[in-house]
Amino acid sequence: MKQEIISIIANAREEIFKLSDYMYHNPEASYKEVNAYNKIVNILKENAFMVEEHFLEIDTAFKATFGEGYPNLCVICEYDGAEDYGHITGHNLLCAISILAALGLKKAAEKIKGTITVLGCPGEYYGGAKVTMAKQGVFQNIDAVLMAHPDIETSESGASFATTPLAVTYTGKDGLSFLNDGTSSALDGMLLTFNIINMLNKRFSKKLTIEGVLSNGGETPLLLPKEVTAKFYIRGETSSAAAYGEKELRDTINFVEKKLNLTSKIVLYSPPYQELLTNITLSRLFSHNLKE
Repeated sequence: MKQEIISIIANAREEIFKLSDYMYHNPEASYKEVNAYNKIVNILKENAFMVEEHFLEIDTAFKATFGEGYPNLCVICEYDGAEDYGHITGHNLLCAISILAALGLKKAAEKIKGTITVLGCPGEYYGGAKVTMAKQGVFQNIDAVLMAHPDIETSESGASFATTPLAVTYTGKDGLSFLNDGTSSALDGMLLTFNIINMLNKRFSKKLTIEGVLSNGGETPLLLPKEVTAKFYIRGETSSAAAYGEKELRDTINFVEKKLNLTSKIVLYSPPYQELLTNITLSRLFSHNLKE
């Protein structure tokens, strides 16, 4: 069986290499991966997979299946590039690996029964569709989920941090900056917040970080910005660590709001992630097969 799967992968190698090469030279931003989506879907249809297009009403998501019954093995495709940077984390390669795996596993499903599921998960750089799929119960009837992410070295699967993405907006006084009567502006509040968070990061262990970027800080130095917004990523080794980081950020915002007489708003700007729990046995079997 293994040799048959290897033979199928070898035969499909050139076509999938071309797919990967096309994606690399024609990267598409998160949730705009129209060309990559169409090429992947067409390859799966040509190989007898049943494809649900625009899955969960996400334009560039899909669910493809072959076979029936159990076990139900799933591979994940990611295919967005970082806007203005392209495929700097190798999603073109990740997608190619998953498609080749699905084509090889299809032969096993034909002989020993079971289902092969391929999930097209767009928008990884904006939080990803996998969280939405998980919340919608897409993985409930799947026995194992496999994905190989490109890196600079080959290793067994490890862990990934829990992530909470928060957008913070301060609202304060507007008007001409050179006529300011000494009150603190929304921008003052955000700068103070960044300074406090930078100090907090120095005392956090490596199991927790809070990183931020200013996404709206005003248009011209002549005018006090009425509203200023920043986006923060709270990354913790565990969900409880991320929750502690979120409390620290919220406490900081409450402090700044009161001290500078501002108002604030905090919202989730993309779905949060829990930490990855790896199936150690499957990971070792996967690595053993790579060595062979």
